[in-house]
Amino acid sequence: MRAAISAIPTPNGTGGKLAGAGTKCDQAQLKDIDLSPNVEELAKARRFWEVCVEGQPLAGNENPRDFKPFFRKEYYIDQFGDKETYATRATGFTCWAFVAPNGEWYENGQMGWFAANDATKESRD
Repeated sequence: MRAAISAIPTPNGTGGKLAGAGTKCDQAQLKDIDLSPNVEELAKARRFWEVCVEGQPLAGNENPRDFKPFFRKEYYIDQFGDKETYATRATGFTCWAFVAPNGEWYENGQMGWFAANDATKESRD
């Protein structure tokens, strides 16, 4: 749900060494990243799961356009297992792959064109 990294604000408001980047950026050193959960986004993700996966009805003040799943509900269950795992992964910091200090490559699965991939719940754990 988040398209950018949240930077830790500094006294001058630039987000560490991210001068001019404001509070969002697309790259940062680990020490400059705010990894705390976004409570509002967590609540939205939990509600998305309740409506789109569990089949709960919309409340009167909810917009149906906010609950248009890209995948069938079975996909969400297969990939995430439960509401809390979905909410945490959908709203938290994540990366597809990284290189460990020992030089070993880690990834969730193999990625193909247009971000199609073969990741599973087990490969993400």
